[in-house]
Amino acid sequence: MRVPGTIEKHDPEHQAHVCRFLGIPLHEYEDWLACYNIIHWRRFNNFLMELRDKIEECKRNKDQLCLTLNETLRLYGIEDRILNPIQEEHLLELTNRILDEHDLNWFFENHERIIEELEETFEKQSYEQHQGSA
Repeated sequence: MRVPGTIEKHDPEHQAHVCRFLGIPLHEYEDWLACYNIIHWRRFNNFLMELRDKIEECKRNKDQLCLTLNETLRLYGIEDRILNPIQEEHLLELTNRILDEHDLNWFFENHERIIEELEETFEKQSYEQHQGSA
């Protein structure tokens, strides 16, 4: 899984453009990119540690896990995605159920498959909603 907000190394032409924009020499591009990505890794890691603590506390207290929509979107790396209310509800229910039955390690091991299934479900829901309004 790619950490949300991180970026891949650009092609040489784009690297030159990025360096001009940032006002740094081209030979410092790789250092800049590493630092940029470390910042996002660290933020995401802190988020995951807080989330893990929340999950463990819910299990310890035998409470039902209830992630917020923002936590869920961030976990999937889709914070910028706009979902309709039906998709939001489905995402929250699925994620809370997965994390109630499994741990974060299992989630990340199966992250790609979960995302693919979500995309299929969202497409199906959009199609059905479009058919219902036609």
